[in-house]
Amino acid sequence: MKKKLMCLVCLIFILVSCSDEEFTTMDSSSDSVDKGMKAAVVPQASKYNVLGWGYDVTGEYMSKDSKTVPIIDIEKLEKYSGSRIVIDDQTETTHEFFYGATSQDLMKEISSNVSKSMNANAAHKYLFKDLTTFSGTLSSHNKSDSSSYSYSTKYSFGYQSQTHEVMTYKINSYTDTLINYLTEDFTNDLKTRSPQFIVARYGTHVLTNITIGGRLYSSFSSSFEKEHNYTKKTEYTKSSFNLSLSKLGITTDTYNHSEAVATDKESKNKHIRVRTSGGNKAIDISFNFDYDNVKPIDTKEWQNSLNNDNLKNLALVKIDWNYAYPIYELVKDPVKKAALKKAVEEYIINSYKSLLDITPLYIFYNGSDKKKGFNHFTTIDPEIDRLYKNWDYHGVTGYVLKENLPGTIPLYIFYHEKGFNHFTTTDSSVGSYSGWTPLGRAGYIYKNKQEGTVALYQYYHNAGFNHFVTTDPYIIRDNSGWAHGNALGYVYPR
Repeated sequence: MKKKLMCLVCLIFILVSCSDEEFTTMDSSSDSVDKGMKAAVVPQASKYNVLGWGYDVTGEYMSKDSKTVPIIDIEKLEKYSGSRIVIDDQTETTHEFFYGATSQDLMKEISSNVSKSMNANAAHKYLFKDLTTFSGTLSSHNKSDSSSYSYSTKYSFGYQSQTHEVMTYKINSYTDTLINYLTEDFTNDLKTRSPQFIVARYGTHVLTNITIGGRLYSSFSSSFEKEHNYTKKTEYTKSSFNLSLSKLGITTDTYNHSEAVATDKESKNKHIRVRTSGGNKAIDISFNFDYDNVKPIDTKEWQNSLNNDNLKNLALVKIDWNYAYPIYELVKDPVKKAALKKAVEEYIINSYKSLLDITPLYIFYNGSDKKKGFNHFTTIDPEIDRLYKNWDYHGVTGYVLKENLPGTIPLYIFYHEKGFNHFTTTDSSVGSYSGWTPLGRAGYIYKNKQEGTVALYQYYHNAGFNHFVTTDPYIIRDNSGWAHGNALGYVYPR
């Protein structure tokens, strides 16, 4: 009898100790869901599209792929509180344009725009105001290259969106009511899974006010090699991007066309990707811009398919962020709510793509002093030809890192006045030799080859007492008098 009573007491203790929302203490690294797994188990949208679904703000901005899985049981809500689901079929077309001197600037601009669209007293406004969201926008820009180099400081970015709104669905309830209509999966996962799993599986927010329709959106990148001023780079990006959009027949932002034509001559490595979401005849075009071969994109068939006759054909195009509640607001227990809130914040912070800070290596040439010889100067200073006489600009040969990252070595610059010779090298001892004066550090280069890098060669011309540093591997083959040709290290290409 005592043994039975003891077992009963233990059972009661176990049941009481487990709250309805208790998170397990399992290690988050073994209890995670990657993006691929998440996509593999996504169910079909309901008749209200993705209303009540989770959404991941670390993904691409306003992408349908950033939705996760249902959090609110819409069928249950419709059955017991159907009047809380509000439908509005008022149509509208809107435009958005964003620009950034760097990829980080673009992401901050988009996050800031979301924050500004929210009410001042919205409790979750800080997630967009203080943190940088939608980092997935960068990795989706270039289909052939999503490496950190593709969104390094070499490039400036633009983003455009033309949104055709067809239907709006809204749950006219706050979180205190929504808690009563959670899906069985979400409820069970709150009981048995870690906060990290919950965020990875369901995303960061729940959608309770959405608009469906179609979006035509474009992302743009370009480099302005001789411009270091971030304000001017942003202005140049705006001009070059909108000039590109005009060539494609896409609605542009307000810009000066004649100034854009002039500015665009300085725009290098232009890459644009144009896509649609929702509707028929999907568009997904990526190319490096060549104005001679550009034709306007025909979007008529796509636009004509955006109507309420076929709602299943429409996609998520707009979110009212005031009512996109963080998922931790759906947890009653204050301790567990705090744990999930921390997990959401850490998830957003960890998604932030650190900026690869690189700077151009410029080549200048001076052949004016026939007695001393000719002089090639490889430097990070873009103003040599403007500040000093007889120097000709020969372009950018590559990009070096500004910071001493693991696996990198310093690149120094020395000058020999008597010999009229600039020497860019990794050998710091050059300054100890007679006649050589150190001019500082140009940056850092990789000691060994890394993905996406090219060799930086060092050549010497004895007759001209001239050192020449370039990424061109054919100097000796194509020109007489040059020797050596050994690699100093590795840099990012032009």
